[in-house]
Amino acid sequence: MTNLSSIEKVRKVYSQRMGIEAMFKDYKSGGYHLEAANANQTRLNNLILLIAISYTINSFQGQKIKKKGLQKYVSRIN
Repeated sequence: MTNLSSIEKVRKVYSQRMGIEAMFKDYKSGGYHLEAANANQTRLNNLILLIAISYTINSFQGQKIKKKGLQKYVSRIN
């Protein structure tokens, strides 16, 4: 059930949510291992800032690759 008026809106919102879920997974345990950092508050804040900058740069780079048509789906390497 949804209060959205069209299936396209539902698909778009769900797609955005899955992107956010993937981002949180990357932050916590996927690629950045933030939960395993065992850092004090200052170091943790600095780590989060660096991760946010890195994630943003990587997201923009992925969008460029997608727009050029070089690769349909861009993801991190496991």
